[in-house]
Amino acid sequence: MSGLIDWAMSEPVAVVTIPGTPDSSLSLNGRAPWRVKAKHAAAYRATSKYAALATRNGEAWPLVRGAMRVHYVIGWEKG
Repeated sequence: MSGLIDWAMSEPVAVVTIPGTPDSSLSLNGRAPWRVKAKHAAAYRATSKYAALATRNGEAWPLVRGAMRVHYVIGWEKG
């Protein structure tokens, strides 16, 4: 099967850049109530899902045997 990739000898397939900045309540030092944190986490999870799907649909992804490595880039603002 020539379309399959052996990941031991190859580079990661994709870099997913997630747009926007996560809410400050999602940082490790965030002091928000759990409901607020859960609301922001769900919204950012959906954003991440759509960013990953957009990356996948924009590239010619090969067939993969086994685990696949994906690198996520999240840009935190200063302050």
